[in-house]
Order: sequence, then C-alpha cells, then structure tokens
Amino acid sequence: MRASALKGLAVLSINEGVRLGRVGDVLYDPRARRVAAFVLEPADGHRLFGRAPRQYVLYGAVQSIGDAVTVGSSEAVLRDQEATQLEDLASLDTLHGVKVVDASGKLVGEVEDVELDPRDGSFVALCVRHGGVLGLGAETYEVPAASVHSFGRDAVMIEPLNLDS
Repeated sequence: MRASALKGLAVLSINEGVRLGRVGDVLYDPRARRVAAFVLEPADGHRLFGRAPRQYVLYGAVQSIGDAVTVGSSEAVLRDQEATQLEDLASLDTLHGVKVVDASGKLVGEVEDVELDPRDGSFVALCVRHGGVLGLGAETYEVPAASVHSFGRDAVMIEPLNLDS
C-alpha cells in the first residue's frame, strides 16, 4: 500500500462508532523503517486561532486499514503535548521530493511515495520518480527497502541501480 493512499482516510473509533478525524499526514521512523503515527485532521473542523491543535494516532493503536482506519477508541488520539516522541520523525509531506542518490554519488531521482505493509506499517519499497520535464514523461520505479541505506533531510541514499534494464 502506498503511504499517500492513507492520506484523507477517515479514522474511526470501534468502541464509540465516531469519526475521530482524517489522516492528514503519515509520520515515518527512518531508523525503525516503519510508520510511527498518523497526523489527524480534526473531525469537527475545530480550529484555535486559525490552526487546529495537532492530534496523532500511533500506528500501534491501529486495528485495521481499509476504506477507513480503525482504532479501538478515542483514547488512541494523542495531543501535541502527549506526542513529544514524534517531533523528530519524517513526514510523508517532507519526504516527498527529496533527492535520491546512489552510493556512487549519482542522482537517480526524487522520492514520490513510500510503499508500506499495512499489517505493521513496515517499509517495503521507496517509489522514485526519474526523468521527465516539469513532471511530464517521468518514470516511477520502486527501490526495495533492502537497497536503501539511509533517509536524510537532504537525500535518501541507496545502492547503485541499473535504470537501463
């Protein structure tokens, strides 16, 4: 499942039968190589001085992912002050467009998306956009997780690839 497909899905409480919000972003832990949490957009549109208070759902609280994301109860929602461990994680929004460079120093493309295993949120592959002009004519291919060395703020480092085959 592509991480971008999670964005916009409703997050529902099984016990209360209410919508807790929608997935606004996906937080990824590059060290653990898995999704750590979802950033929620509020269900009721409540905003404080033009900005909604940030809310999160840890991936471990997710019961299932289908047409919606389900969690056991509304207690799965964390507020900003309860989620300090998430501050330094990469978001899908910030990872999108990061340069992908192989170990020989060759620029091979940009991050377009991340392929995940929805059962546990583990990283399966990196979706890389290569070539094209202004987004037209670009090719997208998957780099297996085992070929990714590191995720950094400035680049994702991978093993050298043969794009000609």
